[in-house]
Amino acid sequence: MSLFSVAKISVFGDKSETFQEELDESGSEEISNPPPMPMLPSILVTGGAGLIGSALIHALNQRGQEDILVTDVLGRDEKWKNLSPLRFADYQQADAFLERLERKPESLDSIRTIFHLGACSATTETDAGYLIENNFGYTKSLAQWSVQRGICFVYASSAATYGDGTRGMDDGTDHLETLRPLNAYGYSKHLFDLHAKRNGWLDKMAGIKYGEMRSLVS
Repeated sequence: MSLFSVAKISVFGDKSETFQEELDESGSEEISNPPPMPMLPSILVTGGAGLIGSALIHALNQRGQEDILVTDVLGRDEKWKNLSPLRFADYQQADAFLERLERKPESLDSIRTIFHLGACSATTETDAGYLIENNFGYTKSLAQWSVQRGICFVYASSAATYGDGTRGMDDGTDHLETLRPLNAYGYSKHLFDLHAKRNGWLDKMAGIKYGEMRSLVS
């Protein structure tokens, strides 16, 4: 039986036996024009509907890359408009993707590169527990998964981890422990930098620090 036949049987569920009989009677004839296989994403971009994420996807499109899985948290705002001109293989809400990562990681075996930009970046957010779960916990799970599989992992740290700058703003990792972020957002980002260093991950991934981004469009 062909692979396509197996897939059809799975789809039809209770009608599988009838379909099998029809295949047997027809001699399992080859289907001349099977439907094309869906594009399997090799690139994951979290936070893809944001300013930086959508710009990254645009740059990937310019290089001919469309095999992209995009995740974000789309709600009642108009952030979705950042995605409308872009080309990508699939979109998934961030919470649904995290559940997929935990329950069906094998469904993501095609991913070879991760750009993890998704986070709550509000420096005025005062719910430290939410920030740590969303920014530290999510990143930790995704990073561990990527390291175990040897996947390229690029993540957004933050210039907010430097604090007031009196302890330096060196991009090296030797003095990470001395930094004192001034807000819960910066601390949530700093926690992952420290976690990655303790686990020896920093030579297996790239962390990017940038400050506040402002649109020049009025």
